[in-house]
Amino acid sequence: ADFSATDLTREFYLDIAEPIVRRAAQWQDPSGFIIDPVLGTGEPPYTTARFAGAAAVLVALGRCPDLLEATALAIDAVTAKLVLPRDHPDAPMSPDFCTRDLVLAMRQIGPLVDEWRVDAWRKRLAAIHPYDLYWRVPGSDKNPARYPSSPLAGCIATPAAR
Repeated sequence: ADFSATDLTREFYLDIAEPIVRRAAQWQDPSGFIIDPVLGTGEPPYTTARFAGAAAVLVALGRCPDLLEATALAIDAVTAKLVLPRDHPDAPMSPDFCTRDLVLAMRQIGPLVDEWRVDAWRKRLAAIHPYDLYWRVPGSDKNPARYPSSPLAGCIATPAAR
């Protein structure tokens, strides 16, 4: 493939992201979720995780230090939601799209928040059972009894590896 460099800088992208993140922060409810601004209720799928990922980058780069607590609160909310049983009424609709943004956010602001908070995030993520939570996992028939439940911290194992 033919690729060529652009003249666009990191600052260019950050300049675009910052007002979007600041607007989304205005829609955050007290529990940390980003609520649909049109309906005024409910979190659109994976919106809070996406907010956390983008906001954390901006916070870590010194662009939005005032959003540190809002970002941490979003991570609190999403990590707590991800460990809910899949049939729970508050379980996430699209958990597959949350973990990348959560890990990005945790890496960016982990050094900036209290250790107890980072430990809570790690414990929640370690409690995730991908074969039970995610919609599309190779080899999974979504039957939780098919795969033994064992905490996975930091990786997603294949059926053969379990």
